[in-house]
Amino acid sequence: MAEHSSRQRLEASRGPQPFSTLSGNAIESAAHRAYRDYLDHATDCEICAHTSIHCEAADALWRVYRGLRR
Repeated sequence: MAEHSSRQRLEASRGPQPFSTLSGNAIESAAHRAYRDYLDHATDCEICAHTSIHCEAADALWRVYRGLRR
């Protein structure tokens, strides 16, 4: 299984940040980064890359992304 950076682990554990602390451009940038983190994980993870099931880390990364897109 791929190693995750400490930034990815921290972001996944914190969840989405409140919108009031980010400008529109910062939110969009954060959403793009979150989606890229999710895609990177999905291609490197043995579970996510080779099955139709997503692991807990993928679910957490997806929740971060969706929280930023709302």
